Amino acid sequence: RREIDTLPSKVIGIYSRIDNLLQALFETLDTIELQLDRLSPRDESAKISM
Repeated sequence: RREIDTLPSKVIGIYSRIDNLLQALFETLDTIELQLDRLSPRDESAKISM
């Protein structure tokens, strides 16, 4: 059984990588949404509201 390194520098490093990943994910989703909006019909009633 391996011990998990919980030194603050290791934990903070993980959080910063997760933060970068989430930022990239949301930017990618925004780009996909814009592309889908361009490809979709212009009927506003067909759009799904979130």
